[in-house]
Amino acid sequence: TFEEAKKLAGHSDIYQDPDVLDTWFSSGIWPIGTLGWPEKNHFMERYYPTSVLVTGFDIIFFWVARMIMMQLATVKEIPFRKVYVHALVRDEKGKKMSKSLGNVLDPLDLIDKYGADPLRFTLTAMAVTGRDLKLSESRIEGYRNFMTKIWNAARYLEMNNCHFDSDFDISGVVSAPNKWIIGKTLSALESIDKSYSKFRFNDIANNLYNHTWGVFCDWYIEFSKALLNNEGENTAQETRKTLAWAFEACLKMLHPIMPFVTEELWGHFRKGEGLLSNSDWPEVNSNSIDNDEVKNIENVISFVEDIRSTKSDFNLLSGEKTELYVVDLNREQYAYIKENEKIICRLARLLGIKKVQTKPKNAIAIAGGKVEAFVSVHSNFNLGLEKEKGILALKKLEAETVKLSEKLNNKNFRDKAPKKVIEKFEADHEDLMMQLNKQKALLQSLEKINN
Repeated sequence: TFEEAKKLAGHSDIYQDPDVLDTWFSSGIWPIGTLGWPEKNHFMERYYPTSVLVTGFDIIFFWVARMIMMQLATVKEIPFRKVYVHALVRDEKGKKMSKSLGNVLDPLDLIDKYGADPLRFTLTAMAVTGRDLKLSESRIEGYRNFMTKIWNAARYLEMNNCHFDSDFDISGVVSAPNKWIIGKTLSALESIDKSYSKFRFNDIANNLYNHTWGVFCDWYIEFSKALLNNEGENTAQETRKTLAWAFEACLKMLHPIMPFVTEELWGHFRKGEGLLSNSDWPEVNSNSIDNDEVKNIENVISFVEDIRSTKSDFNLLSGEKTELYVVDLNREQYAYIKENEKIICRLARLLGIKKVQTKPKNAIAIAGGKVEAFVSVHSNFNLGLEKEKGILALKKLEAETVKLSEKLNNKNFRDKAPKKVIEKFEADHEDLMMQLNKQKALLQSLEKINN
């Protein structure tokens, strides 16, 4: 008791502070204490009850339950209707951060090194409900590169005189790649809106990463280079406006997670028009999605990826451009290839696309695609050397596969090795088998080149 504490201290003039409450008692009235209760004022009327409480799972009983009970006792109303329980941050090995262990990552140090936006994006991308966060600097570094990618995209827009235009009507767009990016942007926005309503913040971050880097930067900017230079002034002007519209949408969608870089870029393109944080959230208009054109450009992307992959497998990426031959196309396939021939040739480094009846000589089949197509080998292609390299690579893979198979078939190893080690070896074996089968297919293709 307090009286016993005074005796132990040896002082009779010690007194209890009359204005101190137990920690969880004072925090238990946080929802109303911060708004001026017990006085009646407009803050209480406007902000109580709140909509969502964000907290860690370790204080649900200490704090969340107490707030509900104490607000019911004082103002007769539950203080919030939803509780978002976030994860705890641990080190990359899953250990709780501790100064004694020396595994603490100080947010201020990380911000000084990588910036606030990459750190925020990392934590958001990993914020799966009910799961602890294993934080590593390499992940933050990766999202810093993402921020750099966004910055470089802005520079590309500036170099091509792209200006944000609130009056731009996306329903009047004609070019297929421009229709495609509009459809992809609106679909991403629709998905993000749904994820926000379900508090799936990790889905939002990952969707934004895939859309901004994978769709907008990697593909649409490449498409735009052909549209700006080879398709006439009307298409070029439409592309500039579409670039600006799509990039503006990216900035708005990214802003809640990466507020600093997006606000900076918004201020550059919307100078004197207020803050991005005060602008309207973009709206989804499903009527502006041309599903046919989206499908056509998706087919183009898949076709280009197959061509690039095949050329890479046979070391045809560098050096002179090659011819592409297509065989017996149906109407739908021929339409998307013919309509986007210039873009396909630019992105896949082709001289041109020719229709043929049968497989030509000195050509390699494009693997994995829906279209029967062949890419010619260039004049300095050394068939004998490529066969020799392929055979050596096959022998190496076979030796590694046999060695790993013997390990996995060893009963003594399976009985003594930890489960995680066995699982890793099994995954490595599966990967080796895939590489082995691919290498065999490559050698078979090399044998057929002159046929």
